[in-house]
Amino acid sequence: AVAGAHALKLLDAVGNKNAKGEYYLTDIVEIASAQGLDVVATEASFESALGINNRAELAQAEAIWQARRRHEAMLSGVTLIAPETVYFSHDTEIGADTIVEPNVWFGPGVR
Repeated sequence: AVAGAHALKLLDAVGNKNAKGEYYLTDIVEIASAQGLDVVATEASFESALGINNRAELAQAEAIWQARRRHEAMLSGVTLIAPETVYFSHDTEIGADTIVEPNVWFGPGVR
């Protein structure tokens, strides 16, 4: 985790001078330490630290996010008749006691 006050400054300092020419978010740890900021290790779940480098990993991350979002919806009182067939957008809002039938895709802006 990075304190919001430092996040953008640290991200601006991340370079891509490596064999693959890629930007590595993990470089902010070294950059923060070099700037004298406190760096502390913390434990995170596999899902919250998943890297995405190709379409297969993107699909895996999307599946994890959708499963988490379905679970949250059901815990807040939404009934999903066939949860594995319901897909949410990042900004979907559903009220408690709503019943969602199978094979529903919520596009952006649906409330």
